[in-house]
Amino acid sequence: MKIFLFFNSSLIFFTTEIKRNLFLLGLVLYLWKTDCFCFKSFYLIFIEDNLLLEIIPFIIYNNVKKDRKLIIEENNKKPGIYKWTNKISEKSYIGSAIDLSKRLKDYLSPSYLEKELLKHNSIIYKAILKYGYDNFKLEILEHSNKENLIEREQHFIDTIKPAYNICSTAGSSFNRPTRLETRDKLKAAWIIRKENQVGVKHVEVTDLETGNTVTYNSIRETAVALNTSHTLIRKYINNQQIFLNKYKLTIKT
Repeated sequence: MKIFLFFNSSLIFFTTEIKRNLFLLGLVLYLWKTDCFCFKSFYLIFIEDNLLLEIIPFIIYNNVKKDRKLIIEENNKKPGIYKWTNKISEKSYIGSAIDLSKRLKDYLSPSYLEKELLKHNSIIYKAILKYGYDNFKLEILEHSNKENLIEREQHFIDTIKPAYNICSTAGSSFNRPTRLETRDKLKAAWIIRKENQVGVKHVEVTDLETGNTVTYNSIRETAVALNTSHTLIRKYINNQQIFLNKYKLTIKT
């Protein structure tokens, strides 16, 4: 078996396991002596006949909820490859991000996952919400350069073949910026749907000049129709005031 050690992205080759162990022992003593005893800066890859047998991650977080602060701090503004693994089914997902901290912070927010699922399908989001964070472990496979981020993600997808990845082709969102207008519309639509889901009371808007009445499904929907803010609509309803000296707003149960 040929043994390789990647140390800070530098490749070191060992002809025997004994030499590898001697090197590691010397490395431990050096780091201990220099007060830099930290093993998060390297991982081992064992290769035999050009077949990858095992990948030991750069960093492992077995208790995601407990390590939330640590996850964000240790990966702040660092590009890299991450892997979510279901402890029960052992299914996994591999992704990449220019800023791992920002991306993983989204993953650690159940409300964010729920909101995103209203817009598009995501197997990993559904799995995390179904099984809970306690049944997932997070691994940072490596901190990469922005230039080869997608290439490295594709490498790990091809090697590990993660079951939660819908597409087997690596991709990243940093080349596909979302237009602010589209994003705002999606956000407004999501808020309206959420209000309707939790049974928000309907709003009746009566035009005092014509006598016509229109019923809206939520305060936000009413605000959109009257071209104003939902906070202002709520204020007029609570104070039982006539909006624009024309519209009577009434909550209907």
